[in-house]
Amino acid sequence: VRGTTAKQLIRLVMAAGAKEVHFRVASPPVTDPCFYGMDFPTKEELFANVHGGNKTAMAKWLGVQSIGYLSPEGLVESTVRSSSSGQKNGYC
Repeated sequence: VRGTTAKQLIRLVMAAGAKEVHFRVASPPVTDPCFYGMDFPTKEELFANVHGGNKTAMAKWLGVQSIGYLSPEGLVESTVRSSSSGQKNGYC
């Protein structure tokens, strides 16, 4: 979900009576363009870059109490599965 879409969804959740919203993203912040199916051609259009990676500023702009992202290390770890022998195999 893009930042502008997230902001609209958060407004709907608050209008429905939520007292707080804590926004969580199951990936690291997107900071670079992707030309494989994503439609954001420049770094300047990306939410994390607009706010300089400042999570406090991002949360304030969205209107949420907190914001959290999966770390790059967490993303890598999520693609690794241990086998019964204890050997790690990467899947990505």
